[in-house]
Amino acid sequence: ELPIMRQKGYNVFDLEHEVGNRKEYDTPIEHLGLHKKVTYNIPYGAQYPANGEATLTDGLQGGWTYIDKRWQGFIAEGRMDVTIDLEKVQDIHSIQASFMQTEGAWIFYPTAVDIQVSEDGEHFTSLYTGGQPVDRSESYGFKTHRWDGSTKARYIRYKADCNENGWLFVDEVIIQ
Repeated sequence: ELPIMRQKGYNVFDLEHEVGNRKEYDTPIEHLGLHKKVTYNIPYGAQYPANGEATLTDGLQGGWTYIDKRWQGFIAEGRMDVTIDLEKVQDIHSIQASFMQTEGAWIFYPTAVDIQVSEDGEHFTSLYTGGQPVDRSESYGFKTHRWDGSTKARYIRYKADCNENGWLFVDEVIIQ
């Protein structure tokens, strides 16, 4: 049908080069935090709740757009602060989360990330700090902040801040 529409003068989207959704979107991921309780130390934005309090541990990663109900938005000056309870102390080898930037929609990568662990839920140790200044030249993209190593923990605290008057969008905190 597309060639016929082109002959009639319509400007149609070229489906021959369509790539579909992000590969991460298509396959649910198993990890230690799957379906575990998440405490929101800073609430997510009511406009972009995704799957509510289950979003960051439901095993589903986001697609190309922040409105696919898998990306959770944080608007409190782009700050995110969550604690995941693994229910028991476990060996941990990696902790990661992916962030989206869509500069035109005021969605930015985090300028600061702090990944922390605790065995008792009160005393946390920082394993990773990272981030970068806001780069408006990259209008759209995805970045993952990840810690790799070896530790034991029951509680995982993931904090991120974009230091901008905008949104921070994250899809899943993956704990291996």
